[in-house]
Amino acid sequence: MSEEVVEKKKELTEKQLEKLAAKHKGPKYKTTFGDKMISVVTYIVYSIFAFVCLYPFYYIFINTISNNDLSNQGKIIFLPQEIHLKTTEEFSR
Repeated sequence: MSEEVVEKKKELTEKQLEKLAAKHKGPKYKTTFGDKMISVVTYIVYSIFAFVCLYPFYYIFINTISNNDLSNQGKIIFLPQEIHLKTTEEFSR
């Protein structure tokens, strides 16, 4: 085949791809209010589930680096207080 024929085939292919891309922009169906609500509820449920699964590990970490007296009294709930690394040093010995 000559170079002109090859170039024309490439141009046709590129044009066909551009047409297909123009046709398939956006979703194939319209999202309804119910679809959006299901998505919102799903994200909320998954976020709560992720929090419930990850919080115990975070809680152990903040109790490890917080003051031992405050940890024993149960005053450490979400943020570490009086941060120190004595517990980690004792554990590593």
